[in-house]
Amino acid sequence: MTLDDNGEAFFQAVMLRQTYFRDNLIKVRSCPEREATHSLSTSLKRLLVLDDFFRKCFRTHLVDDKAVPPLKKFRKTLSYLRDSQELSSKLRNLETQNDFCRALLKSISKESRRQQKKLRREIKQLKKYKPGKLVCEKKMRALYSEVNISDLNRLPLLLFNHANEIYQEAITDKDDKALHKLRVRYKGLRYCCEFISDFSKTYPQETLKKLKLIQTELGQAHDWLVMLDKARDLKPAKMAEARKEFIKNIKTKLSINNKKARALVQAKWAELEKIARASTADRYESLK
Repeated sequence: MTLDDNGEAFFQAVMLRQTYFRDNLIKVRSCPEREATHSLSTSLKRLLVLDDFFRKCFRTHLVDDKAVPPLKKFRKTLSYLRDSQELSSKLRNLETQNDFCRALLKSISKESRRQQKKLRREIKQLKKYKPGKLVCEKKMRALYSEVNISDLNRLPLLLFNHANEIYQEAITDKDDKALHKLRVRYKGLRYCCEFISDFSKTYPQETLKKLKLIQTELGQAHDWLVMLDKARDLKPAKMAEARKEFIKNIKTKLSINNKKARALVQAKWAELEKIARASTADRYESLK
């Protein structure tokens, strides 16, 4: 069974990813602030994840091979910039401030400015790949007549199983590395469900909101982990006590957020498996 009946919706769902990326790129060119860079990073990640799906499931590519390496490099820069902007915001809003906190904020703000300069250079370099025409429309219109819908329906479950491989470790590990890996793998599942829902209405909006909520909680835990790493790397003179106090405070916040994230993941994991197994709206209803 192919996607002929849903062909136009499939095509529009694919092209929408490119449109989001192009529009967010335009915004960042004029204003590389926190919300804009985060939206650009997310839209690019969605596009690259979809390209990866196409390569694995359909043995074809969504984005031109030559454009993928620079786009992945650009995504990495966006990720670093997003982290520095997010951490700066968290530091400014901490209820307990000391000299080390202010020194760390200064260091991260400096890194943020450096990443912004790097981002502007990479945006200029991306022009030759025509960000508004990364996806070949003609190729995508031809593809949906060849796509087997069962391959698409199978994909969420494959992604869930990929995340499930480290689930037990992620909810029990002490150094939080597995929890970070779970966050990355889970993100692929969420983006896949969103894409399929765009052209087949497989997943109700409430389900997509649940997927986003879990991703947000995992992301919050990751932010505090990055903050802790930054604090450990910074060793200014005559701030040993202030640094020790700050790190102790961040460890507490990290522990609280990790417990919250793990509890949410554990509570929703069985439901996530049902969501991953849902290939049509009717089947989803039967799983409630």
